[in-house]
Amino acid sequence: MDESWKYLSPTKVVFGLHSFESVKKYVLAQNIHQKILLVTGKSSMKKHGYVTKIKRLLYDRSIYHFGEVSPNPTYENILDGIKYANSKKIELVIAMGGGSALDVGKTLAALLNNPGDLNDYFDGKINFKRKSLPFIAIPSTSGTASEVTCWATLWNREKKSKHSLTHPWMFPDYALIDPMLSVHMPPKLTALTGMDALTHAIEACWSKNSQPVSDVFALRAIRLIYKNIKLAFDEPKNLQARTNMSLASLFAGLAFNNTKTAACHSISYPMTSNFDIPHGLAVSITIKEVIKFNAKVAPNKVKQIIEECEATSLDDFIDKLVKLMKSISLPTRLRDLSLREQDIETILADSIHPDRMKNNPAQLNKEDIRTILTNTF
Repeated sequence: MDESWKYLSPTKVVFGLHSFESVKKYVLAQNIHQKILLVTGKSSMKKHGYVTKIKRLLYDRSIYHFGEVSPNPTYENILDGIKYANSKKIELVIAMGGGSALDVGKTLAALLNNPGDLNDYFDGKINFKRKSLPFIAIPSTSGTASEVTCWATLWNREKKSKHSLTHPWMFPDYALIDPMLSVHMPPKLTALTGMDALTHAIEACWSKNSQPVSDVFALRAIRLIYKNIKLAFDEPKNLQARTNMSLASLFAGLAFNNTKTAACHSISYPMTSNFDIPHGLAVSITIKEVIKFNAKVAPNKVKQIIEECEATSLDDFIDKLVKLMKSISLPTRLRDLSLREQDIETILADSIHPDRMKNNPAQLNKEDIRTILTNTF
């Protein structure tokens, strides 16, 4: 039996309260002279003073702020960002905010140094010829772990489809993970991003690509999230809970960046593109059904997962997961999202993404997925 494996995580991680304030040190480490592109969403980072603060920390640099990133970022976000930045001779990109801002930031860092049509990169007609511009990621949520991954998710509104741009050159150079930034997350966002991280960790653990290093990170992330998400939801300013959730999101990212995600993510994409179900809910709402299939072919991995949630059996785990989601005001059934039973067919039609499904231990066909969706309804 071949037990060889590989693990890669080149991003330099700086973790801790107020680590955001050390940003200038890491800008200087890139030998950058003047021109920096700051990428954020439309309101949160500005509202809570972080845009002003980063300009103050980098007072002797030219900061060009692109603050037009939308949730579930689109092709248009990228094209607008390139148009804004193209004439400015940007030398470094800093993205600050949730996963959407980080995904747009790393995409702009890549494309500003690699000309060409965005669709041609997605279609595989061209590939990057030069390394991305230096890129620093500063997350404000505890969920996507985009700060330590080498891909970015973008959505095509017209086709109602999700696409990923990925390349080893897209790893951020630095991730500054400051739990203080996550204090401003409203409870709903805390719940959604936390469940996204939990799904990352669970799928990393049972992925066919799992290996000893990813397992360590994945299992630790599961336990941290299970023990801290409700506290972070109830007490947004609890710094210990926020620190643990930031750490859990990081660990989940360090796991699934090497294993990739699996069936839960594959099934989630048409939920988001067709019905605007938030990503963190779309990926987690089917865990309790997908795990039943995976328990049959990967019992040892499932046993490890349920033990990290202090469950004594598969049924106990499912019960605890449902109670956890309800305790943070998340629905656990599709009918609670105003979906109709016939909408299952719409989700089913685009639920098999080979690059995700092939990682799942149980090979699910359309009838299996129909069962999963029906039981989730």
